[in-house]
Amino acid sequence: QQILNKSEVRSLSLTAVHDSRFPFLKPFRGVYTSFGVENAGLVFGGATFAKYTGEIRKYFIVKKGKEGNPDEAKLPKHWVYATRLMAGGSSGVPPFLDQFQMGGADTLRGYKDDRFPGETMVLWNHELRIPITEALDVVGFFDTGDAWGGRFADALGDSRFKLRYGYGGGIRVQTPIGPLRLDYGINDEGGSEFTFGVGPTF
Repeated sequence: QQILNKSEVRSLSLTAVHDSRFPFLKPFRGVYTSFGVENAGLVFGGATFAKYTGEIRKYFIVKKGKEGNPDEAKLPKHWVYATRLMAGGSSGVPPFLDQFQMGGADTLRGYKDDRFPGETMVLWNHELRIPITEALDVVGFFDTGDAWGGRFADALGDSRFKLRYGYGGGIRVQTPIGPLRLDYGINDEGGSEFTFGVGPTF
């Protein structure tokens, strides 16, 4: 019933980012870090809550590819291990859609979208990215984390932290608008999901 309650959210957000990834759409080196604060209700009224999020992404070459002909201006085909660690917390009473949502193509693969709502979250993603051609990569992944706590957790998710995970594989097809992603993940409860996305996972 509370999910359907009408809520007005007017918030101010501030995010600090450092990004040294290269290249942007298919990085094989560099680091990305961010820290964000969102405050709702303090100035403009409506629902009153605050959210804090932090994130770090890192990329490692695990097998070097051939550099190729410099005149071709093509990037080397490295095997890359990519990892992302995210954490977040909140205070006040965030509405359902403003809670952290865990599950789906961009967070915890193997679970349905937004399977676990919560006022606190942690997520750790791992991917091994293997190039096949200029336009096609295959990946293996392992995701672990959870979102938990808050007034919706008892009915819909986890009231306390529980280590959730999903693992599987997928493909990446490079296009002018960025990579298209298709993944198949299996979760720790024995279920599975296909997920589709546009743009890099992280």
